[in-house]
Amino acid sequence: IATLINIYLKFDFLIILSTLIASIIYLYIFWISRFKNKVNLSKYLLTFLTFIVINAIWFQNAGSMGPVLYIIFVFFSFVLLIFEGNLRKTIISILFINTALLFYLEYKYPNLIIDYDSEYTRFIDLLFGLFMYFILGAGIIAYAKRNYIVEKRNAEKSDYLKSAFLANMSHEIR
Repeated sequence: IATLINIYLKFDFLIILSTLIASIIYLYIFWISRFKNKVNLSKYLLTFLTFIVINAIWFQNAGSMGPVLYIIFVFFSFVLLIFEGNLRKTIISILFINTALLFYLEYKYPNLIIDYDSEYTRFIDLLFGLFMYFILGAGIIAYAKRNYIVEKRNAEKSDYLKSAFLANMSHEIR
């Protein structure tokens, strides 16, 4: 979708090509996870690729004035959901430092950032970006809720079985 939007907005060929390549790689990672059942490998590949995409989009697509902040927020939500413990803290710390460095570079060297051709292009890109990342965020939340419900049912079932076992043992002891 991002590639089609970039074509519609007549962005530079490099931006169109980079979103197309990233999309193909993301689809490949999805395929590895879904059909090869290599979920852990997919998590790490997805995380690594997303850091690269965030940095590339920052410089190619208007920095903090473009849709990259939406990507950072959705990626942050993904990290909170998928990773645990010290690894989660490490990735979030790297994301925070990376984002702060991107803001610093944009402030200190504004000529590194490729700006929009017009305000209309910026508006449309932000609108479609917000829509896309809203859907991604909703998907992440739905996934988390579904997992929560499954885990809650498993815990309730486990609690019921434990209670039944203890009641049975108590009856046998009496």
